[in-house]
Amino acid sequence: MTSKKSLLPGIRKITAAVFAAFAVLTFSHCTAEPPTEPATFTALDRFSLSFPSGWKLYEKENPFDLQCFSAQEDLMTAVFVFDRRDIAEATAAEDIFALQVDDLRSKRENFNLIEETKDAADGGRRIKTVVYSGEKGVERNYYIFSLVEFDDSDEFAVVLQTCFPSAWDGGKAVLEEIVSSCKTVTPGG
Repeated sequence: MTSKKSLLPGIRKITAAVFAAFAVLTFSHCTAEPPTEPATFTALDRFSLSFPSGWKLYEKENPFDLQCFSAQEDLMTAVFVFDRRDIAEATAAEDIFALQVDDLRSKRENFNLIEETKDAADGGRRIKTVVYSGEKGVERNYYIFSLVEFDDSDEFAVVLQTCFPSAWDGGKAVLEEIVSSCKTVTPGG
């Protein structure tokens, strides 16, 4: 017959092994992943925009020429590309910009101005931005519209960004930085 004293070391080893296996299984999903690098995506190979680490390109069919989401999916940036050569002579980029705002206004409830229009030019580029809030179903979002034009290009972009109001304090600067990163893509470059 084996004494309790002689079984104790074996039980301790088994218990330690069980706890170790439990810890490995429980915490194995907590391994640190290397941080992802910031990414640059292009809209129709005409405009490039830089996104912070963790942003993802939305590759399913959608109406935009480019659409990306933050890792938490609380911020979104979408781009429409237009070519002045394809627009009636009497139509300006400003008109297209206003049509985009009006189109979304027609699809939202309680569509209200949050920030007045800002218009800034630097280095041959102009960015005009306006911010609205709107509701669809049970959600409320902020909608940031930006018109991006370049002096040396017939093409321009209308950028639509969305942000939950609860993410606005931290998200606003991120979205502004994304729009500010917009550049024309050099053919073959």
